[in-house]
Amino acid sequence: MKAAGNPITWITAYDLPFAYVSEQAGIDMILVGDSGGMVQLGHKTTNPVTMEEMIILSAAARRGAPNTFIVGDMPQGSYEISDADAVRNALRFVKEAGCDAVKLEGGRRMASRVRAITDAGILAVGHLGLTPQSAASFGGYRVQGKTVESFEATMEDALSLKDSGAVAILLEAMPGEPAGQVARALSIPILGIGAGNQVDGQLVIMHDV
Repeated sequence: MKAAGNPITWITAYDLPFAYVSEQAGIDMILVGDSGGMVQLGHKTTNPVTMEEMIILSAAARRGAPNTFIVGDMPQGSYEISDADAVRNALRFVKEAGCDAVKLEGGRRMASRVRAITDAGILAVGHLGLTPQSAASFGGYRVQGKTVESFEATMEDALSLKDSGAVAILLEAMPGEPAGQVARALSIPILGIGAGNQVDGQLVIMHDV
């Protein structure tokens, strides 16, 4: 779709009915995001979400959308400690919830995690820009990539993720032009959420729709 210039549609779903209507509408991909911890479970941030909760939500979404590409969102604490932890929990998304891929936040610092997951035969999606799990480390929920230094760091992170085996990258909360530059520079799909219209597709939160 990227090569043909066809925009990729991506939406979050956290249960059977929302996943079902997403599949019936012809959405290309579903993300079972840790954002479900906020919009479904009532947490103020995504940080409290557990692996057990993510597996339950992901399995429900898979039952509602048996024929759609589903990405399970690895929650905070499920991959940061070690490559082995990352692979173990990524395998849970595949084996217990039927996900097609997993998503994890972070750039160069998570390159070894992405490589380990990929080496285990699991598709990995990167997440750059505003990364909610670590938002406090860069001053809260703020737009990223607005300065030359921030953009260059994002580009280096994106290239590192691609080289580590990531099959796609999500850019969150970035101006359209720098996000578009990342999309044009990389051969893998670059999806945006609040990142303008120059990327290869859009992710939207179901509850915002």
